[in-house]
Amino acid sequence: MILNISVLSENWSEFSASEPATRFSVLSDLESKGEVRFTSPLDIALSARTQGGQVEVRGTVSVTVEQPCGRCLEPFTEALTAEVDLRFVEEGVQAYETKVADEVELTEEALTRETFSGDSIDLSANLQDEVIMALPQNPTCNTACKGLCRECGKNLNQGSCDCDVATGHPAFAKLKVLKGGK
Repeated sequence: MILNISVLSENWSEFSASEPATRFSVLSDLESKGEVRFTSPLDIALSARTQGGQVEVRGTVSVTVEQPCGRCLEPFTEALTAEVDLRFVEEGVQAYETKVADEVELTEEALTRETFSGDSIDLSANLQDEVIMALPQNPTCNTACKGLCRECGKNLNQGSCDCDVATGHPAFAKLKVLKGGK
């Protein structure tokens, strides 16, 4: 997604787009590896303006994904929304403070800004990064998911299994026998 800077002013300009996940290289790779399936296009709603020599971009990216549960391995669908808050400054503008002649200390503002050159900014990589950060690290179909049996692998959400699952730490198994247990 390309942002044309020449049409921006100090007032917020709104724009939106709907892009398939396949237009973003890393998202396409995730889908081809089977880690996630994007069941809807990325709905992008952004506002942008120029102020004080920088370009500010804010808004949201929404997408629906299908991924396997980290506990029971069953696929489930989830709607994700990522907040976008980006700042760009033209290349060559100093974004740091000099503390000592030989050392440079970056300001917080410098760490949150990116650089651009020319009359446009390609937001594709930034939007892709926001979607990736919105993906859960340990996706679960629901908070009450029981997962799989450690012994036979049966999905415990579909009913219990007949496995004799040992309780307690194995180091204390001999003490359990002394107390009359198996």
